[in-house]
Amino acid sequence: ADLGTVVPGRMVDDDCQILLRFANGARGALLASQISVGERNGLTIRIYGEKAGLTWRQEHPNQLWLSHDDGRVELVQAGDPGLGGAAQWASRTPGGHPEGYLEAFANLYRDFAKLVRGEEGALIPGIADGLRGMALIEQAVALSKAGAGWTRFTV
Repeated sequence: ADLGTVVPGRMVDDDCQILLRFANGARGALLASQISVGERNGLTIRIYGEKAGLTWRQEHPNQLWLSHDDGRVELVQAGDPGLGGAAQWASRTPGGHPEGYLEAFANLYRDFAKLVRGEEGALIPGIADGLRGMALIEQAVALSKAGAGWTRFTV
């Protein structure tokens, strides 16, 4: 983890890079920054595998780009009839209608109510997931301050 304050006077870190290694051998990078001029709310998730890569951007939440190893690039959109069950469950409008920020909260509220009622099928993370996320942040801050290298993440 390498965290730092770039803009003078900020009380918290405004730029972060974390290199990741997962238990199955996969590698990753987490970049979080408040100094990336022009990115607006540029949350982007990219996943690359042996046969394909996925790209999702929060600024265009209804689109998922699937890049195949043969060079084809496929656009998968929210509400498309060929989507799997979990994706259809999270879609609130037919294809071609914009969804996003507000619908995401509606899905969270619906799934929270399902958890409270003890029903199956909720897609929201639980308390253990939240605690794991907070532990990652806490350890990243401490390890960055210490100038530490690779460290096993523990909760």
